[in-house]
Amino acid sequence: MVLLVEKFRCLKFPTRLDHPTNDDEALLASLRAFRSDVSKFLTQILVESNPGSEFLSLEWFDKCLDLIPLVHRGFAKLVMDINYPMAKWDSNSADEYLNYSLDFLDLLNKVSSSLSHLGQSKLSLAHGLSLFENSPALASKYFEPIRPKDLGKDLKLNGRKRDEENHGSGKEFIIREGFLIMRATGILLLGFLISGLCSSGNPFLELRNSVGKLVDPSLKHLESILSREISENGFIVKEVKEVNSAVASLVDHGAHDSAKELRRRVDVLERLIKNLGKKTDDLFSGILAARDKLLGTIRHNQKE
Repeated sequence: MVLLVEKFRCLKFPTRLDHPTNDDEALLASLRAFRSDVSKFLTQILVESNPGSEFLSLEWFDKCLDLIPLVHRGFAKLVMDINYPMAKWDSNSADEYLNYSLDFLDLLNKVSSSLSHLGQSKLSLAHGLSLFENSPALASKYFEPIRPKDLGKDLKLNGRKRDEENHGSGKEFIIREGFLIMRATGILLLGFLISGLCSSGNPFLELRNSVGKLVDPSLKHLESILSREISENGFIVKEVKEVNSAVASLVDHGAHDSAKELRRRVDVLERLIKNLGKKTDDLFSGILAARDKLLGTIRHNQKE
């Protein structure tokens, strides 16, 4: 893990503008700054995770949801730095952003649905614990392990894959390059989060394929780390494993110590679900506002 983090710090980022002018150099400098910020953000969440710890955990998902708005704000700064607001974007860039925002809102809905499923399981366990002291037999029917939620198989996205050549030039090229970095970062992280919440590697793998070719080294390293984590940890998040282990112990032994341990694990799960739910809602609102702003700009331009 330390070696992977160190690799992030020495990355150099490719560009595809041949024989740049002075103006092009300024544009490329802004793009490089954005790429550097994304690399820094990714490095930070890896450094903050203890070596050997599981990334398939609600604690780490919390960091992922903190990171995504930072990348979005970094992209907004790139737009301002090159003085190319949404009102000036061509139709292809606008369509790509609108498709991305729609995909992202759908993925956030899947996150919310998965969190709701965990919340319902948590409530059932909490109710069983409230009955345990006086009616252990009655309480026992509520002591079921948390089971994964099936989100279905259709996770295909509408956005453009990175495999396609970016034929734009100047500011349009910079916007599309920055957009593809933002899109890939968000989708990789949300795909990983959804895979953990529904205890299946399929969502991450499907969404990873929808991203297409990853050009930036920082995103390649992120993808390799997340893919390895999913393959090695059986798709089940740490906190769910801990709750299910405590449930099994209580069912097997029926001891008050086991009930106390399960209550502690359920309380941790409740706190993390609440935090993730709030951050998911906030992210949803932010994406929806940006989408509405672009749609408003398009409608305004069409009237002129």
